Amino acid sequence: VAYSATTGAQLWVKRYDGPGSGDDQAYSVAVSPTGGTVFVTGYTDTTSTSAGYDYTTIAYNAATGAQLWLARYNGPAKSTSEAYSLAVSPSAGTVYVTGSSWGCVCGGVDYATVAYNAATGAQLWVERYDGITGGGNSGRSVAVSPTTGTVFVTGPSLDVGFDYATIAYEG
Repeated sequence: VAYSATTGAQLWVKRYDGPGSGDDQAYSVAVSPTGGTVFVTGYTDTTSTSAGYDYTTIAYNAATGAQLWLARYNGPAKSTSEAYSLAVSPSAGTVYVTGSSWGCVCGGVDYATVAYNAATGAQLWVERYDGITGGGNSGRSVAVSPTTGTVFVTGPSLDVGFDYATIAYEG
């Protein structure tokens, strides 16, 4: 939902029902530095088209609510992948999404961080982190340095017990 910052009046509402018509959860929203685009990420139940959930990231025109693009990510195990956080680069050229994704059905989930072209939704790269012992790992927050473009991801990492891990990637 978009509201006027000055009056509080509702400007537009957008809903998303994924291809599985099941659970669709939005977890994070960000606005481009120019203010022209709103990005939303979470996960979509895609049981009608694949196994489990996929990251789903959608870009909307901030003024009208028109959908500009939609991108999905499902990890190598083709199982559950859930996005929890997104950030936009200072140049407004890249959107970074992180969450948890099964790397194989034999172990735990990994951090999976995906970079998308902010204008088109085209996937630029994916980086995965499986922890020290391959236990459960989940990227819960992503941020981008305003000066260097370095991408920082953090979240729980199960090795002996739950700790947290923070990773830095070149943007």
